[in-house]
Amino acid sequence: MILRLLIAVMLLGGAAQACSCRPIDVRKAVADADVVFRGTVIDIHDAKRDVLTDILQPRKHIVVFRVNRVWKGDVGETFAISAQEVAPITQIRAAANCMGWWDDAAVGDELLVYARHTPETDEYTTSICYRTKLAKRSAQDLQELGPGKPPTDNGQRTAPTP
Repeated sequence: MILRLLIAVMLLGGAAQACSCRPIDVRKAVADADVVFRGTVIDIHDAKRDVLTDILQPRKHIVVFRVNRVWKGDVGETFAISAQEVAPITQIRAAANCMGWWDDAAVGDELLVYARHTPETDEYTTSICYRTKLAKRSAQDLQELGPGKPPTDNGQRTAPTP
């Protein structure tokens, strides 16, 4: 009985916690990222997954950007990033990995994105802990990053596939 109570308290305590990140500066965020770019969200759609994965894991979306400036990486004119949905049933997992960055993003929003590549899944992911945020809230980052460069014609297009 005491063990069950302890587990319940731990789970509920974890669910109540919001994502918290250690602050990192722009230089560290760029160093840790595989790609850094500014882009406008042009599409958000469900990722194709098998039924069992959909049941056991939080819903996953693909956020597709039209890229206008690049500071790091081989980034094409369009670029896709995986986004995990934050839902009450997955609150503990979402709080632990802070992958719910996209909840406030909508088609038409412009973001400054710091993303990392995951070789095991061949996906790019990001997080609010990586400094990804709306471009209108990124003045300090944009000043430190400088002018950047245009996306490449032969850069990454969309990874992962929808």
